[in-house]
Amino acid sequence: MEHLAPPPEKRFAAMEEFAKAGILTGTCMMPILPGLCDEKANLEAVVRWTADHGGKFILASSLTLSDQQRTYFFDVLRARFPDLLELYQRIYPPKSYAPADYPWRKIALKIRELCEKYGLRDRMPRPIIPGDKRALNKRIVEHLADNAYAMELNGESSYRVWAYRKAAWAVEDLEQDIGLVYRTMGLKGLQGIPNVGPSLGGVVEELIKRSR
Repeated sequence: MEHLAPPPEKRFAAMEEFAKAGILTGTCMMPILPGLCDEKANLEAVVRWTADHGGKFILASSLTLSDQQRTYFFDVLRARFPDLLELYQRIYPPKSYAPADYPWRKIALKIRELCEKYGLRDRMPRPIIPGDKRALNKRIVEHLADNAYAMELNGESSYRVWAYRKAAWAVEDLEQDIGLVYRTMGLKGLQGIPNVGPSLGGVVEELIKRSR
């Protein structure tokens, strides 16, 4: 459905060349289309091919549709895969954005299981330029975001998931080196960061200590 896109064989051949050059690479498996590419055999094939061609991660996501995007997608679906139209109408009712009736969590957990089987990560490691003055901030953001994703997959409360997510955004927006904040103000300095506060200040403190 992706016009003029190169076939998978060429994409994985390119991935292998990047990997041989020492460049971090992996597969962005998104969107995963219901009824088209969400079967276990296909998911495992993509994960296995990624590992076989030097990839280090899989970044997966479900399909989102809105406004004119939804209209266009349904027109293509009606023309090329009419047998799936009823399924998509149920999963993506009018005015929806994310899938409303689709076991995405189950699929994401299967991808995580497959990544563990083939030695890959199910999140993309954050690239950080050597010498970046806020490298520690970015590492902490990565940990907080990964934790939020894991909590979501594990079915933890949305309140806790959003607490980690908002804390990650707050550290991302922080203009100061968070290590300097901690060295000069200690735990109270971390707790004073908006959306970190007393509840996650200790978590951030532990991440800073681990980075030493």
